[in-house]
Amino acid sequence: MKNLIKIEDLNKEEILEILNLAKKIKNNPNNFLDQLKGKSLATLFFQPSTRTRISSSLAMQKLGGDVVDLYESKKEIGMSKEESFEDTIRVIGDYVDLICLRHNFEEAPFVAEKNTNAKIINCGNGKDQHPTQALLDLFTIWEELRRLENLNVSIVGGLKNSRSAHSFLIALSFFDNNKIKLISPKELKMPKKYLKSLKKTLNIMESEDLEIDEEDVVYMCGLTSFDAEKEVRVGYQLNKERARKLKESTIILNPLPRIDEIEKEIDKIPNAKYFQQSKNGLFVRMAIFMKMLEN
Repeated sequence: MKNLIKIEDLNKEEILEILNLAKKIKNNPNNFLDQLKGKSLATLFFQPSTRTRISSSLAMQKLGGDVVDLYESKKEIGMSKEESFEDTIRVIGDYVDLICLRHNFEEAPFVAEKNTNAKIINCGNGKDQHPTQALLDLFTIWEELRRLENLNVSIVGGLKNSRSAHSFLIALSFFDNNKIKLISPKELKMPKKYLKSLKKTLNIMESEDLEIDEEDVVYMCGLTSFDAEKEVRVGYQLNKERARKLKESTIILNPLPRIDEIEKEIDKIPNAKYFQQSKNGLFVRMAIFMKMLEN
């Protein structure tokens, strides 16, 4: 693995290798404590992050590696003279083996890989993709349902702007016989560029109605106040009444942060797996780092 910028940078076999390694790490974390001793990671987040940044830093530390963090850009008031993004990447890439990058601009990780020999992991590029999130999503499904094929999956929310939804949808296309329901307001549908090549491998339907009674996985992306008014958001909210209609085996996922797409009362029911999903991010990122940096 050279870089992980989009989920398509992996094939099915590589995805399964990462998931299997993540499971081994989760079961016996102490066996992996010094696997990346002498390696180093820089987390460059030009956009706010909590879970991804912290779990990435901890993943490297638990593997015995070193971490440096950048929380701000040189273009902020009070910082020194502006430095170009290319120069920042070039300089920091000379210090470390791996860069976890989050940036507002979709082209940022592609620019970064041209300006460094360090390996690049895209941790969110604008409204495009978030591949490590997709891998921890798959891991959670695989662990909870024991399969990644023959699934009925609903992806719900502002799909136009959700990079997590984009990567998750593409990741599902690596596995057979998955039926996907894309549920969103009409003006926030999944962009065609993410659907173009997937209809050959996935059975995809689009809907504006929150009908999720027969799903194996309900992936709640949410709608922000910028996406829609509260009256619209309520129509796409998973509340107690809707949750009662789910199959007993249905799992509810959410890439977090939660806004109001899942009522907090839902946290108490067995179907709610989104905090476990977030916890799994640590083990999956440890596995990704090992695959990218181990000799």
